[in-house]
Amino acid sequence: MKKSIVLPVLEEISNVYEPYFNEDFLNSKKIDDIIYEILQKSINKYIFSILSFTVALTIVENLKNSTKTFHNYSSADKRKVNLFIKYMNAVCGFTNEVNNILEKITTLVER
Repeated sequence: MKKSIVLPVLEEISNVYEPYFNEDFLNSKKIDDIIYEILQKSINKYIFSILSFTVALTIVENLKNSTKTFHNYSSADKRKVNLFIKYMNAVCGFTNEVNNILEKITTLVER
């Protein structure tokens, strides 16, 4: 059975954001403070993830362009490399749209 890489993240999200589902907690804060706190916590992790994806993509692209390493791979491993590059390019492409939306959201809350 494969270990889920999502489960630990869901548990962390549950712990971090649990107070935001408490009505008393929400009533004690202004909407700008709530949005700012949520964005501050999540955007830093998002930026780290996107930069990590970009670095991983660059590493695998460099590996594919390496005449010594890539050409020694089996056909199955070469296919994995090519699919990884394809999928990561798609992920990195979507991030531009997400970045634009996040910029619009952050302009709602001036600090």
